[in-house]
Amino acid sequence: MNDKFLTLTGLRWSENRVFIRSRRQHEFVYDPPSAGAPERVTIAGENASSLSISRSGNRLVYERDVWDTNIWRIPGPNSSYGKMPPSRFIASTQPDLEPQFSSDGAKIVFSSSRSGSYEIWVCDSEGRNPVQLTSFSGFEVGSPRWSPDSRWIAFDSSRAGNFDIYVISADGGQPRRLTSGPLNNVRPSWSQDGRWIYFGSNRSGDWQIWKEPAQGGAVVQVTKMKGAEEAFESLDGKFVYYAKVGVPGIWKVPVAGGEETQVLDRSVWNFWALTGQGICFFDLADSTPQPSSFAVSLRAR
Repeated sequence: MNDKFLTLTGLRWSENRVFIRSRRQHEFVYDPPSAGAPERVTIAGENASSLSISRSGNRLVYERDVWDTNIWRIPGPNSSYGKMPPSRFIASTQPDLEPQFSSDGAKIVFSSSRSGSYEIWVCDSEGRNPVQLTSFSGFEVGSPRWSPDSRWIAFDSSRAGNFDIYVISADGGQPRRLTSGPLNNVRPSWSQDGRWIYFGSNRSGDWQIWKEPAQGGAVVQVTKMKGAEEAFESLDGKFVYYAKVGVPGIWKVPVAGGEETQVLDRSVWNFWALTGQGICFFDLADSTPQPSSFAVSLRAR
């Protein structure tokens, strides 16, 4: 196989065959023990799981996971539209996730599996004219974030086996791998001057926030408190705000290092954003599965 690194999530044996589910390709691999390289089995649909083989060995049954998430929008705190209900904004028949407006407001970057695997996409500010930027073909790809000048996008991917940070032009082209090594680096974001990229990494043995020059170079550890994984620099460039996986709250630390203090006891990883007025976040403790009932709060920094 060409898969240098393959995540296996299912295994079943028959009399002379082994069927393996590959998370990378979302399909089954058929491996005759004496036939050398495995061959992929073509099956109907996508996102197959929970494989099982009949006693006779000539029938294979599996589940197909069907789910879809879309990107919605609501008026912001200072919007002239008042209190309008959420409306579906970017949608397809596959999951569309993790949107972010460019600094100039002209484009939106998001991740989507609408092409058959998760890739990075860009569309205009009204959610139209989507363009696929990456072609990683089955490797996990996500967490896209704009540079301050709206020219570059940082994202994470498992293409190298572990998760690393990549940078790609907003116009497309060949992605550039920024981080390296055997451990994971995820959830990138840019410094306000565009010189640094922050990210979460477990390279020190636990999850901390690190940063690396956007053009590559020596990495610098930013946080010391265990569990930090997602960070954004304040608009004035003085502080780094960050969230922890599975721990409610937002913390901050000076850009140059120093005391780390909790500034918010709610919100969770991937459900918050810094604004010029404060922290915008989903209050998941006061919500229901209906999109219109999600509580969006704004709290001063």
